[in-house]
Amino acid sequence: MPGSQLVTELLYIQRLVLASRLLSSAASSMLKIQRTANGDVVFTVSGRLEAHNVGELSALLAAEQDGRTRVLDLKDLVLVDSDAVGFLGTCEADSIVLRNCPPYIRAWMVREGAQP
Repeated sequence: MPGSQLVTELLYIQRLVLASRLLSSAASSMLKIQRTANGDVVFTVSGRLEAHNVGELSALLAAEQDGRTRVLDLKDLVLVDSDAVGFLGTCEADSIVLRNCPPYIRAWMVREGAQP
């Protein structure tokens, strides 16, 4: 009996470790987009903007076709990848205002030639 109890406890611990890794992975790749409209349409982007979630933000921006200025507020953006940098450059080329763009992202955009 003590041997089987040890195995059961080890399996339980392994499951906890796996669950913890999955949760931290999901939390670390999180992106939050909040829309506000008061004259301009502002999308405040928080978290991590990466290749796998650029499409969602792109669709939200494309849905705003009423002629108001579209703004991406990046003050709470903590991490981007190269696909996101290219996307932000395209946004700016499409007259979408990048507000509070972190300096490291702006510098990356300039290096990549993504800035118009």
